[in-house]
Amino acid sequence: MIIDGKQIAQEQLNIVKNKLQSLDISPTLMIIQVGDDYASTTYIQRKINACHATNITTKLVKLDEHAQEETVIKLVQQANLDLAIQAILIQLPLPQHINTPVILNTVLPSKDPDCLTYQNLGHFYLNPLQAMMPPTTQAIMLALNATKTCLVGKKTLIVGFGLLVGKPITIALTCHGTTTTICHRTTQHHHLVKAAQEADIIISGTGKPDILDPDWFKQGVIVIDVGICRDHRDKIRGDIDTEKAKQKAAFITATPGGIGPLTVACLISNILKLSIHD
Repeated sequence: MIIDGKQIAQEQLNIVKNKLQSLDISPTLMIIQVGDDYASTTYIQRKINACHATNITTKLVKLDEHAQEETVIKLVQQANLDLAIQAILIQLPLPQHINTPVILNTVLPSKDPDCLTYQNLGHFYLNPLQAMMPPTTQAIMLALNATKTCLVGKKTLIVGFGLLVGKPITIALTCHGTTTTICHRTTQHHHLVKAAQEADIIISGTGKPDILDPDWFKQGVIVIDVGICRDHRDKIRGDIDTEKAKQKAAFITATPGGIGPLTVACLISNILKLSIHD
């Protein structure tokens, strides 16, 4: 069964819109983009569309790809002091000449809906069940909740150990009682195969097509595909062959239309949380 990320995302956006209306508040999100990367521009437009659907105001500031790090820092600092701005989003990736952690941590934690400042990440890692959760992690948890599966005791395989997917979802799922195995770029192939064969839940976020062969999966597995890449026809797809995996999976997310829309909706939900605490 396909987990309908778009439908769940719309439900989350409706919740945010209704909550903002009941509180009679209209927050503003500032988005800072350095350069004109096509994929980044596309992602930004999706975030802007979601904001408009929930009556959140957006302010997009686009800087030249050669903009200096100091220029970006000053812009963030000004937004930090602006009481009319409740949330600041730094669109990643930044150009190589800019120190990404420095820019991310210039954002006030109280205005960080991506949960990428060290302070917000620290709060999440120390108390993941109560702290604000990174959007992609929230999205994965919502997808799993849609399956109505009890997570306690389940064997979970997480492929990839990056900042946006692997690390935070490992913490979240472990706190929900799963037994978690992590495979990453230095994991030996036979260990990856064995972990996939034993897993009740598989979460992959590498951006590498066919890193997992669905033939390895056991019947009834839950597959959450967070990866985004393009095939030889330049068509967007995930890490896993969805059609092939559907033969084994009890539940599976599709790419596109799965975790992507849910992540945007969870970002919007975090903006609501920041606005309430403002």
